[in-house]
Amino acid sequence: MTMQRVLIFSDCHRSHHDEKAWALLLKVVAGWKPHVIVNLGDYLDCGALSRFGRVHGRQESLQRDVISGKAGLAELRQAAPKARMLYCEGNHEAWLPRYLANVAEALDLQGITIPDVLGLEKLKIEWVPYRDFARVGKLIVTHDLERSGKYAGIQTLEIAQHPIAFGHTHSMSASYRGDAFGTRHVALNTGWLGDVEQISYRHRISARTSHQLGFGVAQIDENGVAWCEPIPIVAYRCVLGRTLYTL
Repeated sequence: MTMQRVLIFSDCHRSHHDEKAWALLLKVVAGWKPHVIVNLGDYLDCGALSRFGRVHGRQESLQRDVISGKAGLAELRQAAPKARMLYCEGNHEAWLPRYLANVAEALDLQGITIPDVLGLEKLKIEWVPYRDFARVGKLIVTHDLERSGKYAGIQTLEIAQHPIAFGHTHSMSASYRGDAFGTRHVALNTGWLGDVEQISYRHRISARTSHQLGFGVAQIDENGVAWCEPIPIVAYRCVLGRTLYTL
């Protein structure tokens, strides 16, 4: 039986991403050869559009984020030319339509979208709007179910009542629960690929202790059942199966 290999990552926050972690992810993609790659969103930082305002000393540029994002997606497609790819819009990407509708309304630029500026159609990447979801086998993939913090995994699972992979929290976990009939469900929280040293919205110590570099994988059988695993990146190395990936 051939299992469908799925690689899932989240929260790169380009152009404030961790370049070494991204390079390692590309090596894993090239070596593991996933059939499906899921980007769970907040791939772009879009800090220049934040309703919280800019932070003094932190450089924000939507153009720079988009240029970095386009380059990364091109690298990803080159590493996996035949893989199905999905991009779940995150809350950071969702700042763009809100900004155009509420702040720059007079410019009448609401037709500008993240899929267009990143060229997702050309790259054959499927777009999943924020607060919506897609399925890979029986596994739901979405950016978040509006939960964060250390209990986000179990809270997300209680809401979904279904196997689910999500991002948003920048932390990593695999939470399992069953129902009265013994059916098991999993919530996979896949960590992040951002640069913790560029964080400005949290205390540096808090971010270093809670944020985990990494991604997730799922292997899906012919019935759509998914076996999920978080893959932490430690010292820019990770282990998948029997293979150690390193820069």
